[in-house]
Amino acid sequence: DEFFIATGGDDAKVKQLNECKNVEFCLTLNDSENEGYIRGAGVSERIGAVETKRKIMEGIPYIKQFWDDPAAPGYALFKIHLQEIEYLKVGEWLAKKFKV
Repeated sequence: DEFFIATGGDDAKVKQLNECKNVEFCLTLNDSENEGYIRGAGVSERIGAVETKRKIMEGIPYIKQFWDDPAAPGYALFKIHLQEIEYLKVGEWLAKKFKV
């Protein structure tokens, strides 16, 4: 039900997200012959709560490859408050938009 971005605290995107809260992402989908996508748009919120950062680390073990402590200063976490989702099913030509 929630969407988060974990990244390095010194990354350029952190500066951008601190300056402009609007964010979009696009995840491409495909099979052997066709493509589609999921696109999301919303507003970012930087998360400083160590307990939330710990829960995300526990739920996504990949993050532990970069940081072993949820309080590490290099671990930046953003929650994306999604406002719109656009979905193009693989192999179709008409995308559907949903307000969140």
